[in-house]
Amino acid sequence: MKKDYAKAFESYRRTLELAETPSDEIALLTGQFEKEGWSAIQRHIIGNPRKRTMFLASAYAQIGDAEKAFETLEDLFTRRAVLLITTAREPALDPIRSDPRFKDLLRRVGLSE
Repeated sequence: MKKDYAKAFESYRRTLELAETPSDEIALLTGQFEKEGWSAIQRHIIGNPRKRTMFLASAYAQIGDAEKAFETLEDLFTRRAVLLITTAREPALDPIRSDPRFKDLLRRVGLSE
């Protein structure tokens, strides 16, 4: 959200390394980031079927696809994903915060009344 994409990419790259992502995939993504910027990372997150996480919901919210963002959040809710507890304060979800579905999700997660 601070638009410090170089720092954000380094954090994301470390996350990939911890998840034991193949080094050739990380190298390819690094090249794409250097050439295309943060949008390459958003596309990577969205195009990765293993990323049914808050990262995916945030990526969809950031590119303006509220339907996919809520679809992902509902999946996380159904699976009782622990990171849903960050939903109320996650700045990457700001683009969908005014949607009534967001308030409903917060209520169901137990983050609001």
